Amino acid sequence: MQLSPAFIFIGLMVVEWILLRTLHLPLWVQSCISTLSLLLVNPIIFSIYRAIIAKRALSPFRDLPGPLATDMFHGNTSALFDLGSQLCLWAENIPNQGLLRFHAYLGTEFLVVTSVEGLNDILGRRTYDFVKPRAFQTWWKRFLGQGLMAEEGDVHKEKRRLVRPVFMSKRVDDLKPLITSKAVKMATRLLQKQSIPYISGTVQSPTPEGLVIDVYELASYIVMDIVCIIGLGMDYDVANNTTHVLLKHQQTVLTYDEKKLSQYKYHLAVPGSLLRLFPSAVEKSMDAAYASARMFVANLARERAEDIKTQSLVKFDYLTLLVQSGLYTAEECAADILSIMTAGYFADDLLQTSHESTASIIAWTFYELAIDKNIQDALRKELQAVKLEASSATKDDIDKLPVLNGVCNEAIRLHPGLPMSIRKALHDTSVSGRAVPAGTYVILPILAINKSTKLWGSDAAQFVPERWVDYSGPEPKVNTLGGASSIVAMQSFLQGPRECIGRSFAIAEIKRVTAAVVTRFHIEAIDKVRWKPEGVISAKPPNGSKLRFRPLECVKHPETAI
Repeated sequence: MQLSPAFIFIGLMVVEWILLRTLHLPLWVQSCISTLSLLLVNPIIFSIYRAIIAKRALSPFRDLPGPLATDMFHGNTSALFDLGSQLCLWAENIPNQGLLRFHAYLGTEFLVVTSVEGLNDILGRRTYDFVKPRAFQTWWKRFLGQGLMAEEGDVHKEKRRLVRPVFMSKRVDDLKPLITSKAVKMATRLLQKQSIPYISGTVQSPTPEGLVIDVYELASYIVMDIVCIIGLGMDYDVANNTTHVLLKHQQTVLTYDEKKLSQYKYHLAVPGSLLRLFPSAVEKSMDAAYASARMFVANLARERAEDIKTQSLVKFDYLTLLVQSGLYTAEECAADILSIMTAGYFADDLLQTSHESTASIIAWTFYELAIDKNIQDALRKELQAVKLEASSATKDDIDKLPVLNGVCNEAIRLHPGLPMSIRKALHDTSVSGRAVPAGTYVILPILAINKSTKLWGSDAAQFVPERWVDYSGPEPKVNTLGGASSIVAMQSFLQGPRECIGRSFAIAEIKRVTAAVVTRFHIEAIDKVRWKPEGVISAKPPNGSKLRFRPLECVKHPETAI
């Protein structure tokens, strides 16, 4: 049983009284020391006891296995900021029955769920027993807007209901030709070696060796174009307008550097109201970028409201649906829209649909193909054999290709935009049959689940597209589970009520951009250095993630390819 605060204070005072008596100090010195101890020393000692000793020794989870703490004060805090790498090691190497635990700063305890049963509890049966931590809510709403990903409870359910028509199956199917068109346009420009402003200074002058391109930027701009269409119902051709306010917002907030990472750590420890009183230069720039983008979208929302009043407007973009609902002001619509056009650490519902995460996976797909020529050649052979022409291809043709499906799903599995997701128990609940008190932090180790040898086999950490191909019939076909034992083994989009609502749309983007490039270029790594993910709260390729694109001699007429 935990000792009461009164008992601890009385004990400290008795110890101090005995020590002072043995030192034979003047009475006035003893009085000063006693007063100082009562007002300062004792509260500090008591806080350390509560934060470190009591949390560890008296925790209801003290019997669970976990890593050794690196030090008493910080524990394993670094695991919260390394994009899931330590969680992967712990889940594989520490024997456990579905739950691990570790301590972070000042003894804060985290549970790590490693079993299918536990994941089903948090993502399905007891989804609304858990919420995202306050620190994330503050950071997300300040710089990215208060959208679906930052909502909880009934508000979350209502907004999810509103956005569902944007990503319903028929709507996604209708948009697939547009996605293909955007992908072909981008690839054709590269093939024709035109000067394109897609990438600020990263496309070199054409040479026999091909083009050296920052593939994350390339993917980022084409995906931003598509996100503007589904989010705003507008085609701004952002890829050719590098000064667009929406583009500037995402670049300012989402570009990784150490200063942004430090600021995010401050947000976890310092109250948001205090941070706003003393903003750093980084925060000021992000505040300004968000304010400009929010004003732009708010004005567009007002214009859309007028259009709805004066004409019969039939649109299924998210902005129109928000305005038509009549539940939100123009400013609230803007905050919601901006949040789905970017990505975040705990952004579950639209994570992969958001601009940054989809672009990141496309870039990782190119990278995996660049370092494995055999897989790239097999994919190209499949795509060229189909010879889809824009005029005759159906919207399902690309999605039925098993090798393309395997390549893209394997990239999604190994390189999720969200390596981990943190929850906090809203009230007393349970996970894997274990009682979990209110206030307990629980981590969904997405990357660790995706790479679990228990779920995926001994080659779980390797890029093996064949696992997604079913060779049991006369012709290869798509294997929807990738050879895993459960659908829960693939957590890049999460599951249940918090599953990424735009999952099918994101996969459609990744497949079509990949196909458009592979049928026109041979992709090569420019060195042997392995890429390591980086990011503040979501994982993406390293800054300057460049690959070499060599045009294929066999591609003479780009308009007849995918």
